[in-house]
Amino acid sequence: MPNGLSETLAKRFLMKIDKYTEYNVNIIDVNGIIIAASRMKERIGKFHEMAYYMIQNHVESMVIQSENDYDGVLPGVNLLLQSSGSVLGVVGVTGEVEKVREIAMIIKMSLETVIGYEKQQEDILYRRSVQEQFYIALFVQAPPSKTTLELLARQLQIEEHCIRIPVLLCFKETTPKDVTSLRREIPILREQDLCWIFDNHRALVFFKIGSEGEDVLRNWRRIVCAWLERLQRYKRFDVAYVGSIQNRLIYYASALKHCRWLEENVVGSRNQANVYFFYDYVQEYAASLVPDIELHAAFNVFRRILDEPMKELFVQTVSALESNNYHLSESSKQLYLHKNTMAFRMNRIKERMDIDPLHEAKDRKMAMWLCQYFGNDKPTG
Repeated sequence: MPNGLSETLAKRFLMKIDKYTEYNVNIIDVNGIIIAASRMKERIGKFHEMAYYMIQNHVESMVIQSENDYDGVLPGVNLLLQSSGSVLGVVGVTGEVEKVREIAMIIKMSLETVIGYEKQQEDILYRRSVQEQFYIALFVQAPPSKTTLELLARQLQIEEHCIRIPVLLCFKETTPKDVTSLRREIPILREQDLCWIFDNHRALVFFKIGSEGEDVLRNWRRIVCAWLERLQRYKRFDVAYVGSIQNRLIYYASALKHCRWLEENVVGSRNQANVYFFYDYVQEYAASLVPDIELHAAFNVFRRILDEPMKELFVQTVSALESNNYHLSESSKQLYLHKNTMAFRMNRIKERMDIDPLHEAKDRKMAMWLCQYFGNDKPTG
């Protein structure tokens, strides 16, 4: 559980809290991002300026009397979350300060108690099998310990520096309860393909695509696709999310994060093969990491000056161009517009904003970020 405060734990905690209070409770991680909210679900994923300040400066508590004090921050009480001397994040309760102050303190103490209990359970896991310790060292311990990973890998006879790629497999059928049974069902899994069962319908495989020193970059995608086609003959999967290529164990947690990001963000855009590659969505992934407050600081004037029809036209047009590699005819077809109408739109954007993303590469980059900004909910400050 990275930093002792996971999104899963936070949401599970708030599901219980929600039954006993009418106030909205936010839980913010060490990066200042709201990872759980009991009532205002739309705020999840937003940057909380005050919480980030508290974390960076180890401020125990701060109150907001007016929503105009900070961008994207509502009135309420915010308290620093700590465990064993480490700052884990912030818990905030929205409402009139005097009404929610005591509630916020109780919620803070309760959450810190839950986190402490989870940490105890984590310590128990460390005393279990080497395989379980290896999983914890890879995906739970933050930051991962290179020395621990190397020691456990040698004990398990796992090649440390071969080239692997993570594949998160989602099955309609129930998965086996253990990795040994999964390997029996999928005999193409080799000794150096690392496997874990996530739940009844998901399994993670770090598939070995080559050895260190081999040039696998030219055909890694073909290798993965061929392997997935073979896998379908033994156990049919519903969707496969393929993460980033790795040859160092310390980066496996990041590779798994990439798989999970795909799982959360490409739902509803199923392709024919139901196989999604992280490297096809790098731009979208990078954009998702930029806090809203940064985009707001850069582009808030555009939001204030441009009217809503112009902003909607901009987002629709640029999104179509992005998805069609800035091919005007194909973008027009996607929007069911005549090519001349599309050209007229681009001229209008150029006249109003002095950018020409159709012909200038530098303007495409700005248009992409501005499109991202207009497409999100913005602070009103």
